[in-house]
Amino acid sequence: MDELPNLQIKMKEMEKSQAFLASQYEDQLKTIEKLATSIKDLQQQLSTAMTIPTAPAAEQDAIVVSGVAESTAPAELQHFIQEIIAETMDLPDITVVTAERLGSQPKSEGVRPRKILVRLQTKQQAIATLKVAHRLKEYNSARESCRRTADRDRQKPQRA
Repeated sequence: MDELPNLQIKMKEMEKSQAFLASQYEDQLKTIEKLATSIKDLQQQLSTAMTIPTAPAAEQDAIVVSGVAESTAPAELQHFIQEIIAETMDLPDITVVTAERLGSQPKSEGVRPRKILVRLQTKQQAIATLKVAHRLKEYNSARESCRRTADRDRQKPQRA
C-alpha cells in the first residue's frame, strides 16, 4: 500500500518528462522547418544571381601599361595610348575606350610613373594587344642580349 503513492509520484514525474520532451520535439520541428525555408530562399537567390548577366570584369577587356611618363596630360592619355597601339604595335583596328592612371600622383620627381589601366573595346582586342606586346618584349630582350655579347667580344683582348 505504501507503494501506490510512490507509483503515483513516479507516474506524474514521467508525465512531466514526457510533456517536456514533446515540447522540445515540437520546438526542434519548428526550427527545422525554418531552416528548410531559409535554404529554399537561398537556393532561389543563388539561381537568380546565376542567371543575371554580370558586367564585364576589368580583367577581361583591359590591359595595364607601364613606363609612360607622368608628364602626359590625363586628357591626352587615351589618345597617346591609342597612338602607341596603332603605330608602334601596328594594330590600327584596336579601340581604346578609356585610359586612366592607377593610384595617387607621386609627390616627388624621379619616382617610377604610375601604371595605366587601359580598357579596350573587346576582350579579343586586349588579347591581341598583349600578344604583340609580348613579341616586342622578346624581340627587344634578344636584341639587347646580342648587343651585350658584341660589346663584350669587342672589349676582350685579342690573343696573338
